[in-house]
Amino acid sequence: MGLSMMKFGYNTCSYSIKGIGRPKTIIQLNEFAFHTLNIRTRRAKMTTLSTLRILETAHKCIKVGSKEESEVRVLVNSLCNEFTNRMKSDTLFKETYNKTILCGSFRDSLKVLRADEVDFNIVLILPGVVTSGDYPGKVAININSYSGSSECQELLRKFANEDGFLQTSKLRAWSQSMVSKANKNDLEIINGHTLNIKISQNGPAETVYVTIKSPAPGSCLEQGFQLSIDLVLGIYFPPESLQTGSTSHNAKHGWVAIPKPINGSGDYQNILFVPSYPEQESEELKNKCNMKPAIRLVKQMRDRKAFSRKGFRLKAKAINVSLDYLVKSLEARSLPVHQHPKFNMLKKFNSNQIDAMKIQMGVALKQFHKYQNTTALYNLFFTEKQKISFIKEIAQQK
Repeated sequence: MGLSMMKFGYNTCSYSIKGIGRPKTIIQLNEFAFHTLNIRTRRAKMTTLSTLRILETAHKCIKVGSKEESEVRVLVNSLCNEFTNRMKSDTLFKETYNKTILCGSFRDSLKVLRADEVDFNIVLILPGVVTSGDYPGKVAININSYSGSSECQELLRKFANEDGFLQTSKLRAWSQSMVSKANKNDLEIINGHTLNIKISQNGPAETVYVTIKSPAPGSCLEQGFQLSIDLVLGIYFPPESLQTGSTSHNAKHGWVAIPKPINGSGDYQNILFVPSYPEQESEELKNKCNMKPAIRLVKQMRDRKAFSRKGFRLKAKAINVSLDYLVKSLEARSLPVHQHPKFNMLKKFNSNQIDAMKIQMGVALKQFHKYQNTTALYNLFFTEKQKISFIKEIAQQK
C-alpha cells in the first residue's frame, strides 16, 4: 500500500522537542520512547504496533510547529517586502513588478522538522507571445509586442536577442544585480530580530541566507536559527496563454515563467523558461486532506537517505502518486509532469543515475512493506541520534 493511501486524523499540541522541534503530547512522547528503546536494543524483539499508529506518531514528530511556521512566515514576508521595495529603484523593475508569490514546500506547510527554507517568485508583468516550440515543459517569450514606456522598452530589449526573445541568462544577471544592491546594512534588524544576512546565486534564485543573531523578545525562534530564502524573478501569464495538453490543467490560476538554467536541453541561445504553477499546485492539494501528511513522510524518508533526493519535486509529483508508482516510473524511465504530460522529468538523468534511484527507492519500499505493523518502521524516518534526542527530552520533562 503506497503512502498516499494512508489516512490521518488528529490534532497537534503547541510545544516542541529539541533536535526535532515537533509538537507532541506527553503520552505520545512516552509511547514513542518505549517503542524506540525496544527497537534500539539488538536483543529486543520488534514491538507490534499498527502501521497507521506508527505513521501518525512519525508524522507528529516531523511536522513543523504552527508557532514556528507562523513566526517564520511573518519574518520572511517582511524581509522579502524590504527587498522588493528597494529593487523598485530600478526603472524597469518598478514599471513591470506585479506581486510576490510564496511558493515551494513552505507555501503549503509541507516542510519537515524545521521551517528553514522559503521560496518566493518575484513576479513581473511583461506582455509577450509565449511559444513552446520543440521542447515540452519549456517556453520561450517574445517581447516585440511590449508597449510600455519608451524608456522601459529600450531597457527591456537589452535582455532580448535580435529576434525579440528574452534571454534567461541576462534576466538572472539583472536579478542578481538588483538583489545585491538592495542588501544594505540596515536590513540587520527585522521585526525585532537582529539578523546576519548573506546572499549567493543558485540557479535562477538569489538565495538570502539568514542567521538570527538575537531573536525578538518572546520569539520561539532561537539564537543561531538559520533559514534560506530563495528570491526567483519570474514573468506572470494568464492560464489561457499556454496550452499544455493536460486534461487536468487548472484554468483558475495563471503561471510563472522562471529563467532557470537548463542543462543539456539544446538551449544554446538561453531563451527557454520553465513554467511554474505554485497557485495551481496549492489548489490541487486543498481537497486532498490525506495528501499533505503523506508528502511530509515521503520527504522525511528522502532526507533520511532512504532514497536519492535528486530530481523529485515532491509537492508537485506526490499528487495521486504513491511510492509504488514512482518505482514503476523509474523502471519505465518516464515520469511526466502533472501540467505537461509530454515532458519527462527523468530525461536529464543518465541510465546509471536512474537505476541507482530505482534501487534505493525499491529498497525503501520493500522495507516499508516488510516492517508494516512493527516499530522497526520508525527506522525509515529517524536516525538513532534523532530517537535518542526524543528520549532525552522525555526524561527532562518527567
